[in-house]
Formats: sequence, structure tokens, C-alpha cells
Amino acid sequence: MRLAASTPAPAIGSVYHAPAASPSAPGAVAELPGASTPSAPKPSTPASEARLALEQQQTYEADPEAPAVTRKTARPNAVVDFDACRKRPLGHRDQGEVIDHFHFCRWGTDRVVQLEGDGRVAGTVTFTETEVGLGFGDARDIQMDVQLTNMKPTGVFDGASVLSWDVTAGGWPSARSCGTDATHPYSAPVAAWPGTFMGFNLKSPKGSGQGLDDIATCVWNNHYQAIGAEGPTVWSDGPSAGARYDSSTYLARPAAGAIFDRVTPYMTYHMTDKLVAGVAIHLYFALDFPQITFPPRPDNRPKVIPGNIRANPPSLIHRLYAGYDAAAKDRSNKNRAEKDRACARLTRPAGTDCDEYPFASSWEGAGLGDGNFSVMYVDSTQNQKAGSRLSTWYGADRILNGDAFGMNILW
Repeated sequence: MRLAASTPAPAIGSVYHAPAASPSAPGAVAELPGASTPSAPKPSTPASEARLALEQQQTYEADPEAPAVTRKTARPNAVVDFDACRKRPLGHRDQGEVIDHFHFCRWGTDRVVQLEGDGRVAGTVTFTETEVGLGFGDARDIQMDVQLTNMKPTGVFDGASVLSWDVTAGGWPSARSCGTDATHPYSAPVAAWPGTFMGFNLKSPKGSGQGLDDIATCVWNNHYQAIGAEGPTVWSDGPSAGARYDSSTYLARPAAGAIFDRVTPYMTYHMTDKLVAGVAIHLYFALDFPQITFPPRPDNRPKVIPGNIRANPPSLIHRLYAGYDAAAKDRSNKNRAEKDRACARLTRPAGTDCDEYPFASSWEGAGLGDGNFSVMYVDSTQNQKAGSRLSTWYGADRILNGDAFGMNILW
């Protein structure tokens, strides 16, 4: 666990980020004798995480030119900016805000309550909890920092009462798939909490996941307990958060990464961007006017081409990596073959490539066999630039085989 003044924080990689033997704040108590232990959250499968991303309706616009977030570049000014998080309205929800795959923000009011035997409230400790999280494109590591402010004890609690924090995590596919380096529980007088924050890492060892990508997931909760004149309260459980780890070798990045996965990313192409204009115009027609695109469906039924993030609900496509397994290779071959058959029915102008949508690198491509695709000849340079952006983004944002995403086309 890391414990420090809220700003500035020491640089990443310093001793501040190593597990501490014990908390170092004045008045801190490493562990209280007889204190109960909070319950760990239930582990979540990758399918469950994908479902939560849809249910929570969180999306973000990807920057295809942005480099991956690494341990060296994640926080160049070495400051955990809790104030910036509290200025984000979407962070003020139970699920918080997944800003992108590598940044998380959540803030809100938490309360621990002491009840009398007859159910009456004997006292409370209320506070604002702010969580700032970082994922990394070069390590199976999630870094979380938690700050408590606006401490308000009432009833049997006062500034000298003890408030304890703990964190628990549930890993999938096994308990060893996710663990925290925190020294916990951490306890301190209520009056000592403002001006400090706690930091901890949630790590997943390489080889603890499943499949070619060594995928593992982690769910964690913060927990709070107050101890006053009438003894300890029950633990108050904060809302959960989730992350995914991988050791993918095909992303043209270091073969390790960790992302906040309860979110759906999308890419934007602009029709006024001269570097990709032809492809953007093609996708505009494919997504918004599929009935006038080529080829028509063999059964003459209306086309429904997927991937429009602006649809209600959003329509998504899924990344296909041909080298993942035999099924992926087969679909990739079918995507290319079906696209080539359709392109052969059109006249190719000089200096053009035959562009297809959904992309050849998606499971919904032409090889799906439902006729819901489009081909169009576009400027070769623009087509190659659009493809390069897509490929770069796959790597920087750790878009794995089967991951969902959408497209957004603007003028």
C-alpha cells in the first residue's frame, strides 16, 4: 500500500509505489485486534465484464494516434489529480466513469453506520470517497489511488474515533489471477484522514489467465468500518470496479497489459479528413444508408450493416485476429474471398483499392455470409492510412480477438 499527501505524489516507480510494511501517517494503526474481515466480491468472467460494459452504457472515443499508456508515461507530472476526477459528472455514479481503457474515475458519498440493538442510528461517519485508476499497456497491473475528504462524524463518533479502510479482490479464472499489494486494513483517527490518500496495485501474474491471450479479470471493492465508543460497525461495502489483464503477443506492444474493461470504445473517421476521406464516406453510406451500397443482399432483403455506435442501442462489431485459432483463420479467409468476389463485379478506377466494411479484421466481415457488408473503390493512399490507424489503435488500446467496438462517422 502507498500512503502520502494528496499532492504532489512521488513519481511512478519510486519507493512510494512499493508495498509498505505499515502505514506511515501520524496516528495510523496497521491492524486492529479483533477487527472483522470484509467479504470479497464475486469473480467476473470476461463474458460478464462485456455484458456490464453494455449494461452500463459507457463508451469512449479512441484516439488512433495516441500511444499506449505505459508505466513511464502514465503520470508524467507525478500528481494524482483527485480534483479533476471530482469535476467529472459521470464519475459521480456507482460504476464511476471509465474514461478510456487506461483511466478510471469515481467519486461519491460513503457512510458507515452504528446501529443500536433496536435499530436506531447511534452514529455515522460520512465522507467523500474519490478513486483514480490507471491501467497500463506494458504491465499486468492496475494502479488505484483513493482519497477521503469531507469527514463528518456524528453521534457516538468524533474526530478521535477510528476509521478503517480495506480492499478485497476477486480474480478469474482463479484466485491467483488478481491480488493486491496493499497492507490492509489501514486504520487511522477520523481527524487524520484528510490530506492523505491510499494507493494500491491490483496485479495479475503472467500465466494466471486463460487462452492464447492469457486473459484474467479482477473485481474489487473498497470497504470501510468505524470504531467508536460502542465498538466497531459492520463493514460498509463500496461499489465494485472491474479490469482485464492479458499477455497478448500480436498487438505490436509489450506482451502484457491491463485495462478497465467495463466500457465500449469507438473510432471516428471524418469525411473532411483528406487522409481518410474516401474510407469515411464509404462507411457513412454503409452505416447510415446501407440499402444503396454494393453488393445487394442475395435474398434482396434490406441490409443491416453493424458497427454504428450512434445507433440506439449501439451496434457493434468485434475484432478478428486471423492467427488466434483455426476458426479465426477460417473466418479471415472467408472475409477476404467474399470481399474479392464482390469487388470483381465493379470497375476499378486507377489509383484505388477496394475497401470493405465491416472490416476484414472483424468477425462481422463479408465472410459471415449474411450479405450485410459493403465494398467500394476508394483512393489507395486513404485506404491504407485508414487501415494503419485501425491497426495502430488495436495495439495501443489492447483490442483483442473478440473485443467489441463501434464506428462513428462525422463530417
